[in-house]
Amino acid sequence: MARLLNKLSANEVKNAKGSGEIRKLADGGGLTLVIKRGSKYWWLRYRFAGNEKTLSIGGYPQVSLAAARQARDSAKELLKQYIDPSAHRRQESTQRTSDGENTFRTLCEDWYQQKHCVEVTEAHAVRNWRRLEIYTFPQLARRPIRSIQPVDILQVLDGIVKKGNIETAHRVKTLISLVFRYAVATSRVDSDVTRDLTGYLPKTQVIHQPALVRPDEVVQEVSPSPDVLPLQRLGLREPG
Repeated sequence: MARLLNKLSANEVKNAKGSGEIRKLADGGGLTLVIKRGSKYWWLRYRFAGNEKTLSIGGYPQVSLAAARQARDSAKELLKQYIDPSAHRRQESTQRTSDGENTFRTLCEDWYQQKHCVEVTEAHAVRNWRRLEIYTFPQLARRPIRSIQPVDILQVLDGIVKKGNIETAHRVKTLISLVFRYAVATSRVDSDVTRDLTGYLPKTQVIHQPALVRPDEVVQEVSPSPDVLPLQRLGLREPG
């Protein structure tokens, strides 16, 4: 069987000429160089589910002999798994189109318009959009959302933490999670990749204010202006 493969040489392919009609030069394993009207194309003939099919691999010299053979071998591997190479190519093409449309920024825009603006105040929504623009878009905006992995999110968050903005890092992580959960709900991704990052960020520091123990301290805290309301208005009694 090995002798039936790779029958053509690079020079034969380069120097092959047409004869006025369609000329076919077989390389073996179903791979054929087709010469028509001075142009050269690679075809792969194969059988799937009892039917003979043809897969166009591309034109020569854009697709070299070595590349055409690699495409043939890849198609043979698919056939071993009972996968039709032509159907597989169509699926990959559809996925590439989908990935081009479903970038991280596109999903952020959809989530922002369809959900976030409806659920929070305008001022709050604008602040969160600015956080996405500043901290996530430089690295993630053009990425297909399906291609984003936890390590990509870590790089974004680490950059924020290194600047000392721990609380901001937590907020940004929450926003990314909301976008991914929206993408899951709309069948753009299978899961929220941020769920694997639980506990990764350092905890935010809680600053405790001293307790107010005297009524006059309450008045000073509530109304620092010179016109302090009487203690009775605050429901407090004069100290005895």
